Amino acid sequence: FMNCENLRELPENLHQLQALQTLCIMQCPNIKSVAIPSGQHGLTSLQELRFVDCSGLNSLPAEMLHSRTSLCTLVVRRCPNLVSFPIDLQQTPSLVVLVLSGCPKLNTIPEGLGRFSCLRVLFIGPFPDSSQEFELLSAVASSSVRTLAIVGWPHSNSLPEELQYLTNITKLSILNFGSVEALPDWLGNLGSLERLHLIDCEKLQHLPSMAAMRRLTKLSFLSISGCPLLQELCSNSERFK
Repeated sequence: FMNCENLRELPENLHQLQALQTLCIMQCPNIKSVAIPSGQHGLTSLQELRFVDCSGLNSLPAEMLHSRTSLCTLVVRRCPNLVSFPIDLQQTPSLVVLVLSGCPKLNTIPEGLGRFSCLRVLFIGPFPDSSQEFELLSAVASSSVRTLAIVGWPHSNSLPEELQYLTNITKLSILNFGSVEALPDWLGNLGSLERLHLIDCEKLQHLPSMAAMRRLTKLSFLSISGCPLLQELCSNSERFK
């Protein structure tokens, strides 16, 4: 379902599509809630579920993910009025990719992340409450996640310190931390990091110190986009020539 401006709810018989593997609801501004039957008789083959740019969406019931054993990808992105989506990852044991981003009013975060063995890719933020960010990143430290993207607020002037404990992360993307001017030296603690992406951090102008960067012995790729001050600095620095 895409660009369906008059769509307010999903078809009642949608759950009868037993072979359906991908369900995407995108740019449907008037859909407010979604109810998908759970259990053996509802979308048992579903592997990918996406909600993107649904500005009217305010809730997603936990029941919609109950016993979704085949679900591999779950994306909820740019749904600015979404408030409730209580997710228990133990109900989706095959989940590999989870995106919860651009939902600034969301007051629930996934449960069971630290006890989850399949999840590899996590894209999160920003959150209305910093305690949610702390709790989620703390869980990531003991999870199977290897690729992490974290989105901040334009006024964010520091990175979450919990990031320094994610020593198993191999790819990290830092997006939209608009007031951060320097990356902290504790980023050097991420000894498994292979790829680092810095995106839309307008005031960023300093990488960690040379000593901290040298501790990133596995880092082989650094991408800088939408960070004009840092891009100018790197283009003029002998370190990057």
